[in-house]
Amino acid sequence: MFARAASAPTPRRRALSDSTYLAVGAAAFLVAAAIQYGLYHRFLREPLRAHDVEKARPAFIRWISIAIVWQVLVLGGSAAYMLALSSRHGPGIAWVTPAVGATFGSALPLQFVAMAALRFARGA
Repeated sequence: MFARAASAPTPRRRALSDSTYLAVGAAAFLVAAAIQYGLYHRFLREPLRAHDVEKARPAFIRWISIAIVWQVLVLGGSAAYMLALSSRHGPGIAWVTPAVGATFGSALPLQFVAMAALRFARGA
């Protein structure tokens, strides 16, 4: 009697809906953008506002090294997600949005960094 219940088939989970994938993609975008902007704000904002090349140079080096590590983590995580779900996703293309959201979310704040660096270069 117990053996029969123990060997009962496990019910299959349903596939996530497109709306769920889109919501997770939007959340990944916001989290990645917030982290990337936070890195700029923490490590580079004040040295660029000081208009002192001696302060800005080490800050740029520190920020670039941390930003590269963050980009590698985001791209590696996105690639791992794509590999893990590539064979078992549901119909449609919405399953890629978390990876795309994280990638674009980490890239968008770099535009603000570029603008701040250009402003610094003009003023320094």
